[in-house]
Amino acid sequence: MNRSIFNSFLNRIRFVVLPIFILFSFHITAQVGSGNLLIKCNSGLGVELLPVDTNGDGEPDSGTALVSASVLDAGTIDLNGPVAKLQFSFSKDPLDNTRTYTCADRGVHVVELWATNILGNQAHCETYVIVQDKENACNMPSSPNVGGRVVTTDAAGKGVEGVIVSIKSPTQPEKIVITDSHGRYEAELPLNNAYTIQATHDVNPQNGLSTIDIVLIQKHLLNVQPLNSIRKIIAADVNNSATITAADLVEERKLILGKIPKFSKSPSWKIVVDNGAMQVPQIELFRTIDDLTGDRLQEDFVGIKIGDVNGSAKANGSFVSTEGRSGQALVLQLTEQAIVAGQTYSVPFRSSNFEAISGFQFTLNFDRNALAFANIEAGKLAMSDDNFGLTMLDKGWITSSWNEIEGVGVAADDVLFTVNFTAKSDGKLSNMLHMSSDFTPVEAYNSSDDLMNLTLKFENTNEAYELYQNVPNPVLNSTIIGFNLPEQMAGKLTIYDLRGKVLKTVQQTFNKGNNQINFTRPELASAGLLYYTLETADFTATKKMILIE
Repeated sequence: MNRSIFNSFLNRIRFVVLPIFILFSFHITAQVGSGNLLIKCNSGLGVELLPVDTNGDGEPDSGTALVSASVLDAGTIDLNGPVAKLQFSFSKDPLDNTRTYTCADRGVHVVELWATNILGNQAHCETYVIVQDKENACNMPSSPNVGGRVVTTDAAGKGVEGVIVSIKSPTQPEKIVITDSHGRYEAELPLNNAYTIQATHDVNPQNGLSTIDIVLIQKHLLNVQPLNSIRKIIAADVNNSATITAADLVEERKLILGKIPKFSKSPSWKIVVDNGAMQVPQIELFRTIDDLTGDRLQEDFVGIKIGDVNGSAKANGSFVSTEGRSGQALVLQLTEQAIVAGQTYSVPFRSSNFEAISGFQFTLNFDRNALAFANIEAGKLAMSDDNFGLTMLDKGWITSSWNEIEGVGVAADDVLFTVNFTAKSDGKLSNMLHMSSDFTPVEAYNSSDDLMNLTLKFENTNEAYELYQNVPNPVLNSTIIGFNLPEQMAGKLTIYDLRGKVLKTVQQTFNKGNNQINFTRPELASAGLLYYTLETADFTATKKMILIE
């Protein structure tokens, strides 16, 4: 077919609407014979590109048309069988029976129409396909992006990860996106619509909470040290009452101790609009877009961890705490006892350096197979049931949180508090009790609100060497190895595997009496049997431990 024939059929176009595409055909046909097979082509086919959504955002952004070879047939004749048995294709391959055209294919395309009958005889003719875009499918306006960041209010502006950002519109389906580790979110949205953006984050309510936050709230309430930022004031409003009261202190301590699983009226985080002028209680929780006409990538929010007044919460998986400790350590002392099954034992807690202490918290672990908890008695410290959490006794955990507005001093012989147990099996007390951060982190605070270490030490009346069995054993997450020395001396504690490979060594001058060293799972090895050996100038002892997955 030459150009003059093509020009002639352009003047005689008639349109036919099909379910998949729009076709226009022409009166002129081309006929080619092959034996008893006479193929006839429509002299041209016009195809209209239809709008399609290629990126899944619900909005058309391109055009496409699917053409079947059979629509190019203008009445092919087959003397060897019924026409219904003919196969039409764009090449000699009978299965090559469709063509997909896109925006890149706009214009005229010369194609071949092939017919194959039941005997395998073939004939073909040549025609045109004209790809058009009358619906302007190839010039659809692109959808703009809406996004921003959710960050903390400190100078570093740490991104808050995992925040659920909801974008709603009266005319569009709700869109949900989640912030990444940098606190970023972004969504592609249709143009010329109104949107409301809200962000929520209600996970891990204990994150960043500690007794020092209670100390700071108390000082604010007593006007000793008022909270000096809007973020701190919002964080201190634990019960979401728009005021800071003693009720906030009570609820925060319950959460620190594990007495309640979450705040009663507040989410874990409050996500508010970052407009540079947050006021309480007139903070904004929503961002609005009246008419989206282009990209909006600074729809930012501020994330405030409820209860975390001192700003220690972990905001994302990349967060590295900068919370420093003073280097001081508060030591709680227990007297070693030989435990006999069936007997009741009082375990008084004392301290030889309890000076200007404003608070502490810890998780006390007891061996459930060796001890049954009975009760707690107050001592020199003003402590009550409110200062202890007993909801996790089934795990062998007793949590504690205590504080005073001013630093407190207690004599070394005075009892701070006493925990009473009934023994289930024989053994040593130091093998049945230890302190950890399994739920409530181990820490203490001095009167300057400095963070201190907190340790538990057993005083041994037996002036002898002894290496104790590690607790707990088997080991899942961490373990404590204890030993007794008759005097202060240099020593070395070594952990090694069955092949003798050294996994961890602690070499230093140890105190007289009971010593305890905590080891975490990453410091050790994979599951299996390990050995540990204590060596001094005059003493060597070895015991086994088991690591489990």
